[in-house]
Amino acid sequence: MHAIRADASVKCPDDSEKSFEVGAALVNRMHPDDWVSGNKKETTKIFAQELGDRWGIGDPGCNNGVLLFLSIQDRFAYIKTAVVSQTVMTDSCSEMVIDS
Repeated sequence: MHAIRADASVKCPDDSEKSFEVGAALVNRMHPDDWVSGNKKETTKIFAQELGDRWGIGDPGCNNGVLLFLSIQDRFAYIKTAVVSQTVMTDSCSEMVIDS
């Protein structure tokens, strides 16, 4: 348990340690009228950012949030990570998870 906790926590600027906060959003499909410039990926990025902020995923001082967004019928997924979370869940790691 100690090893898992050590690997799944982040040191915050105030020297406290916190685990990552993860949220998941699952939708049936995205409506094309809502796409930003007709771009599904850009729309998903913006939606994930706004949803994560609205839900309060991650400690604001720690930047330890991760949001998984899935659109079933669109067969589309996106992982939004906060700045500190990106040190562990890099873009290439996120892409690997999505592609799996």
